[in-house]
Amino acid sequence: LPWPLLTVLGTAAVTAGELVTGLIVNRDYTVWDYRAQPLQFRGQICLGYSLLWMPLSLFAMWLYGWTERKMP
Repeated sequence: LPWPLLTVLGTAAVTAGELVTGLIVNRDYTVWDYRAQPLQFRGQICLGYSLLWMPLSLFAMWLYGWTERKMP
């Protein structure tokens, strides 16, 4: 898959994981609280922070490729 699509898929996967974890663990909003942020969903995820996962996804893909090339 092309890297832009992988970046979007990685971002979506992390955001989905954050939502599921938040709905289970963060019911009383003691771990994180996005209710005051724009474009949030139930205070567990918001678009602004989800977009921050994009550069991290790119870095993770680069690191994976680098590690794969360095390891025999």
